[in-house]
Amino acid sequence: MRPKPELQPKQQRLRPKRQRQRPKQQPKPKQQRRSQQQQHPMQQRLRPKQQQPVPKQQRR
Repeated sequence: MRPKPELQPKQQRLRPKRQRQRPKQQPKPKQQRRSQQQQHPMQQRLRPKQQQPVPKQQRR
């Protein structure tokens, strides 16, 4: 009988967790937009890195 009431509050705890995740998803897309700007310079750095292996393959 004691573990039954313990399970009930556990389920209730999971419910608020899901609700907390929902509002977190909303600000996430905002962070992604900011991260995209940061990724742009990173992509430029990655582009030259990709060019290096390309000539290596041609040598092969």
